[in-house]
Amino acid sequence: MHTFSNGYSSGDATESQSEAHQYLNRLLKEGVKKEVDIDVDAYEIKLPSFYDKVKYERARKFYFDNIYGFFISNLTGLVSILAIQTILKVLICTKQSSTPKTAYRRYLATMFHVVNFYSANPDGNSKCYKSIAAVRRKHIKSSKFSDKHNGGMITQKDMAITQFGFLGFVLVQPKMMGIREDGENFEALVHLWRVVGYMLGIENEFNVCTDSLSTTLPRLRLMVAEILVPCLKNHPPHFHEMVKHMIEGLWCFNPFLTTPAFTYLTFRAAGVPGYYFGKEEQALEIQRLKNTPDHCPADTENDGLSPTYKKMPWWSRFILAFIIYILETLIYGSVIFRWIFNTNITSSLFIIKWFPFLAFPKFGIRSSYVRILNGDD
Repeated sequence: MHTFSNGYSSGDATESQSEAHQYLNRLLKEGVKKEVDIDVDAYEIKLPSFYDKVKYERARKFYFDNIYGFFISNLTGLVSILAIQTILKVLICTKQSSTPKTAYRRYLATMFHVVNFYSANPDGNSKCYKSIAAVRRKHIKSSKFSDKHNGGMITQKDMAITQFGFLGFVLVQPKMMGIREDGENFEALVHLWRVVGYMLGIENEFNVCTDSLSTTLPRLRLMVAEILVPCLKNHPPHFHEMVKHMIEGLWCFNPFLTTPAFTYLTFRAAGVPGYYFGKEEQALEIQRLKNTPDHCPADTENDGLSPTYKKMPWWSRFILAFIIYILETLIYGSVIFRWIFNTNITSSLFIIKWFPFLAFPKFGIRSSYVRILNGDD
C-alpha cells in the first residue's frame, strides 16, 4: 500500500500524533452522541473569534488556482464518506440521493454551496454566509426526518468526517490531486474549513481542523487509516448503489465520469490495499504483501496494474489512467495545463447552472435547473 504524502513536517510530530489519537477517541466516543443542531431557533450563525480574513482570502485564491484538483478531491471525498454507515443511513432515509435524478440535484447543490464557500468571505450577507446558513438548515431538516424514521441523526462525528471529504485528500495526497504542496496555502485551507466547520455547527473539540496544519494533518491521516480505510474495505450495504447514483447524476456536469474509475481513485487515495497504479506503487504493494505473512500473494504481473484495475471495463480503465495522467503529470507539472483544466471546470459550472443541456434528456428541463439559496435545494 502506498504511503501518504509527507505534506508538512513538524519538530513535535510525536506530540501531534498523540493529540490526533486523543482527538479521534473523543470523536468516536463523544461525537457519536452529540447531534449538531436541534432546530433553527437553537443557534446563531456567527464568525468565530479565530477568523482571519487574510488567511481566508488566501485559501479562496488557492482553491480557484487549483479548482480542477479540488473537484477531483471533493468527488473522491464524497465517495469515501458514503462508506460511513451512519452517514449513508441518513442519506438513504431522506431519499434525496437514491436515484440519479435526486443525486444530481443534491450533489450539484452541494457543489454550488462549496463554490460559494470559496467565492466570498463568510461575513455580512455574502454568498458564502447564505450558503452556510442554507446548508445548516438543510442538515437540521434531514437529521430530524431521519431520526424520526429510524435512520439516525446527524452527529458531530458525521460532520467531522464530512468535513474531511472537502479538504482531506488535498492535504494527505496533494500530488494525486494535482496540487503542489505549499505550507502557507495549506495553512490557509485548514483555516477556511475550521471557520466553515464552526459556522456549520461543529464544536471546536470535534472540528478536524485546528489552528495549524501541523496538528491538523495527523488528524486527517489518522481519520483515513482508522475510519475510512476499514469502512471502504468493508463497506455497508447500498454503498456501491449510492455511489453509482451520484456519479450517474454528476455525469451531466462532466461526462468524463464513470463509477468504477472514481471508486478506484477514491480507494487509491485512501491507500486501501490492492488499489495502486504504476510500477512504483506496485513495488510498495509487493513489499507490503511480503511483510504480511498470512496474506495470499496477489497477481503481480509486471504491468503496474492491480487485479481490481484489470477487471474494470475498458472505458473506465482509460478514464482512470487519463485522469491520473492529467493530475499527476500535466497539471502537477505545468501552469498552462493547470489553467486549461481549471477553465474546463469553471466553464462546466457556468453551463450546468445556466444551460444544463446534458441533463435535459435524462431528467427533464425543469428538474435539470438547480438553484440554491432560494429554499428548494
